Amino acid sequence: MNQYFAPGLLALAVISNALANLAFKKDMQIEDSDVTSIASKIGNVLFGPWFWVGLILSVILLSSYLIAIRSLPLSASYAIVTSSSMALMFIIGVMVGTESMRLSAVLGMVCIALGVVFLTMRPFE
Repeated sequence: MNQYFAPGLLALAVISNALANLAFKKDMQIEDSDVTSIASKIGNVLFGPWFWVGLILSVILLSSYLIAIRSLPLSASYAIVTSSSMALMFIIGVMVGTESMRLSAVLGMVCIALGVVFLTMRPFE
């Protein structure tokens, strides 16, 4: 596999992970106050447009991640996808106004990034 192909797939997994989570969040924010039965509420969730956007993005996430881990270490790949997705969701949340920029959140992201760097570092040989 091309040396740039697997990292590109990881980047695709990060973006699709963050966007899928945001789509699922958007789907759950659709008001259904006039619906009283639990079956109707579940139907509204499953047939909402944002649910299907999230589902398609989840398939892209899983496909790109599975192909990438064929040639990359699993521990590094998982750490990169999950932590980068979390940071991306936070940044998007700040941009759209659903999250507030806090020093503690920024420090937390720095700690996560440093953790990924230390996890993926190769020991001196």
